[in-house]
Amino acid sequence: MVDETTKNDFKIATDGVQTYHCYFGTPTDDDQIWFELLTVGVFQVGLSWKVAASKIPILRQQMAGMVIDRVAQFDEFDVERLQEAPDMIHNTRKIRATIQNARAIQKVQDEFSSFSAYLWAFVDNQPQLLDSQMAGVSDKSAPKCPTCQRLKETGL
Repeated sequence: MVDETTKNDFKIATDGVQTYHCYFGTPTDDDQIWFELLTVGVFQVGLSWKVAASKIPILRQQMAGMVIDRVAQFDEFDVERLQEAPDMIHNTRKIRATIQNARAIQKVQDEFSSFSAYLWAFVDNQPQLLDSQMAGVSDKSAPKCPTCQRLKETGL
């Protein structure tokens, strides 16, 4: 798990790629870290992971510190503001998806006490190690996986 000292360093880091490297592959029970990883995944579509990860400091600056409860309250004014914000990835669908994900995480938190507990339940609270070929999972099969279906049902 990510220790509190390191986690706090992540939150003030200005190098998004370095932050992402510290997060990625490190088991965590912090819903905000999960939200940030999910958001990088959303913004990464069609771009390199480095481009998306480099935006973590901008996302924090422009999206209320990436605090789930605050992002969930964003409205159309916020979407428009984010589209105009310097250094943001100006993709309306990705911005809206991030806001929707914050709202979906709130619902999961209400039902399961935390988003992290919900996610860890999929793997019986044990980190999973996958080989470099992702154990035969392809882009075409991923949306049909039971975990993906359950996540989609929550609104993610």
